[in-house]
Amino acid sequence: NLGLAWQWYFPGGTPSTSTDLNPTVCYPAVGNYDVSLIVSNPIGSDSVYFPNYVQVQNPTTGSPIPLVEGFESSTTIPTGWAIVNDDQGITWEHSSFLGGFGLSTSCFLIDNFSSDFSGERDYLVSPELDFSTATNIEMTFDVAHAQWWSFRSDTLAIYYSTDCGVTKNLLWEKDGNVLATAADQPIYFTPTSSEWRNDTVSLNPVIGQSSVELFIENKSDNGNLIYIDNINIHEVTGVGINERVIDNIMLYPNPFENTITINSKEKEIETIEIYNSIGKLVFEKNSISKSTDYTIGLNHLSNGFYIVKLVAGKEIITKNLIKR
Repeated sequence: NLGLAWQWYFPGGTPSTSTDLNPTVCYPAVGNYDVSLIVSNPIGSDSVYFPNYVQVQNPTTGSPIPLVEGFESSTTIPTGWAIVNDDQGITWEHSSFLGGFGLSTSCFLIDNFSSDFSGERDYLVSPELDFSTATNIEMTFDVAHAQWWSFRSDTLAIYYSTDCGVTKNLLWEKDGNVLATAADQPIYFTPTSSEWRNDTVSLNPVIGQSSVELFIENKSDNGNLIYIDNINIHEVTGVGINERVIDNIMLYPNPFENTITINSKEKEIETIEIYNSIGKLVFEKNSISKSTDYTIGLNHLSNGFYIVKLVAGKEIITKNLIKR
């Protein structure tokens, strides 16, 4: 049986002691380290000692980007991902009933509604990623949330860490009505296909790092459910060419069903490329008459998430696109 109290000792680690059930410890140097644990409850206590239990080696290089995760390949935590749930209570979990914009039946969620665990922080942690050669990176993802009421403000934040989560650096954060994608609901929130939003996070602070984990944090205020889906981490800059997202390039409707129109008020569109969620080129038009308006029939594409790349002058413009 589990004890009521845990006292860990990690000589040489940071922290060197912990009372958490599942602590996270970082070691600053390569080597072998001892671990001790004392577990106690009202009946008594017991202890164990593991000499040279932790073996620290030189950091490995993370997986290359892009990373695309739609949570559809598994009914549990995807390979390489992890959950940090320090209080061993309610935490992130897989859903097999709905997905972003109603385009799938899989996503991840956390239930801030059913039980009060206010103030607790739970993390969904990405695999280690390699950004050592990146020049301009972003993360896009779908999110759905409704507040229980205005005075209950759950928070969703994204951090990066290069030391196993001991130090977390904030990249993005939203809470309350800024996070919400639907009206307040004092009942268990289940989003419709129109109650999702696609958000973008700049990952440029991690450029040059070869082993980075991203921590998606839920801080509960006993509000309502938060859903996330279709995480896409990718480069938005090509080699030797300026690539950026320009607000005056319009792509509509988005989400779309069969046809999209691309309108540019600034530059003539020369080339159009569309990639699916795993980076495969699914549409290409290179020799089009230069125009500021272009309509494309895409009824052959399956429902899902796409990235549109447009060449306009000497610039590449990227846009996210959803078909439903």
